[in-house]
Amino acid sequence: MGSRVTANCSICNNSYVYYFGKIKELEPIRIFLNACIKDQKDYLSKNKFTEFINNSLKNDPNFTNLDDEKKQAHINDIFEYVNQFFNDEEKELLRKNILLNYELEIYPYITIEKVKEERNIVNLPIMNLKFLGKEPYNRKYNTMAYVSFSDDQKLLTCPKDLDLTSLVTGEEEYK
Repeated sequence: MGSRVTANCSICNNSYVYYFGKIKELEPIRIFLNACIKDQKDYLSKNKFTEFINNSLKNDPNFTNLDDEKKQAHINDIFEYVNQFFNDEEKELLRKNILLNYELEIYPYITIEKVKEERNIVNLPIMNLKFLGKEPYNRKYNTMAYVSFSDDQKLLTCPKDLDLTSLVTGEEEYK
């Protein structure tokens, strides 16, 4: 489960939304990575991916009740989502190495390359991939900075002021 945290900055008086944890939007990526671990196949190949999805959803009435054209459209949508999620370096690593484990969560970042007035919170996936015989791969965002929080987790980084000035005003479970 993820968390949706709202906070208000005491200096600029802007409100921000921060997401943390495992969210539903990343579930297709988790399913894909779990299949890569289990089967050690190149599911970035459209044919292998299609076969995998057909086998995975063969008992799902929401899928089996679709006509063939809609099934294929659904598979294509999932494939595009998964394929666009990974950058070229990550795709190459997944194709050429044995994936052992991964971590995947959403985390808030700050767009630090922008001027103060344009900086904002961007909630992006944190992904770590662990391969057999290789150093772990950690996804990086070069123009972003992690949001920090105080020890008591009541203050978060304001993207405008780049300081722990955003007081948490609410937190709710987010799927």
